[in-house]
Amino acid sequence: MQKYKKFIPWVILVILIIWCVSVYNGFVNKDVEVSTKWSMVQSTYQLRADKIKELVNVVKGSAKFERGTLLDVVEARAGKARQATFDPSKGTAEDYKKYTNTQNDLLANTRRDINIVVEQYPQLKTTELYKGLMDENSETENKIKVERDNFTKAISNYNAATRRFPGNLFAGIFGFHQKEFFAADSGADKAPIDDLKELSK
Repeated sequence: MQKYKKFIPWVILVILIIWCVSVYNGFVNKDVEVSTKWSMVQSTYQLRADKIKELVNVVKGSAKFERGTLLDVVEARAGKARQATFDPSKGTAEDYKKYTNTQNDLLANTRRDINIVVEQYPQLKTTELYKGLMDENSETENKIKVERDNFTKAISNYNAATRRFPGNLFAGIFGFHQKEFFAADSGADKAPIDDLKELSK
């Protein structure tokens, strides 16, 4: 038994190393999960912008709009939203706010602008293509809500891991800090489906 005592410190050291690696990999996995969920949020925002562009094209064709109309502004705004980016691993609270504001403004302004056009051309509401696109837009808003909820949960899991003992002793050392600025926007718990459906009535 005595001859094995000299190995005890080494065994303890190996166990500690394995544990530290496990803790580190746990942080990495949760951080990657945050990035993955955010990419899904971005994907649904991209889908929203694409669907709005399709809707604009349908309205333009049906109403025989010329260039320079209100719909061109809507289309340009959708293009800006598609180009907006945000990296949850590097971005600041201000970057996140700017990104989400761009996306939220796209929807709010589009509802207003499309509504103005539809009031001038009420026959648009009767076209199957228009109705179909409005339904697709409503489904997209549902998807955005789901993906944002999933992203928020991933952030919550990540933040909890950086605060739990004994992992919190190593989180800072490993460079994993809380992402407290990733909070859901006010009213983000309700997708604006009713507002979109209202345009197709």
